[in-house]
Amino acid sequence: MRVLLIDDERMALRYLEKLLQNIEGLQLVGKFQDPREALEVIQKKGQTLCFWM
Repeated sequence: MRVLLIDDERMALRYLEKLLQNIEGLQLVGKFQDPREALEVIQKKGQTLCFWM
């Protein structure tokens, strides 16, 4: 499953990435602080799971 992380706080993104990095079957495909940038990627790649805090 491809995962995209979105949060305006850099530390929160790092924390979420650390939590998810050891889960088998998950592939982190992007981290964004700007939701507009994330939306462009979601529209192009069709992410299956998105964490938006």
